[in-house]
Amino acid sequence: MRFLYARQWNKGSSLYSLLAVAIADHFIRLVLIGGAAKLPFLWVLLGILGGVESFGLVGLFVGLVVLAAIVSLWDDGISEQSNEPTG
Repeated sequence: MRFLYARQWNKGSSLYSLLAVAIADHFIRLVLIGGAAKLPFLWVLLGILGGVESFGLVGLFVGLVVLAAIVSLWDDGISEQSNEPTG
């Protein structure tokens, strides 16, 4: 009988953890990180992992700022090249 209660507890805590992670992931991804910058998920993930690897916990934010700056410069460079007259 104890085994059944443990299984139910395991399923419940797993579901609760999955729900908490999903909510936190969507909140961090959409509201704090990618909302204003409109960065794709893969770039946000690479910015977070690279920043944390390089700078530790502060890199969570520094990596994304650097990544957003690089993407902004890249977009500006592409738009300037497409506006130049050919001839």
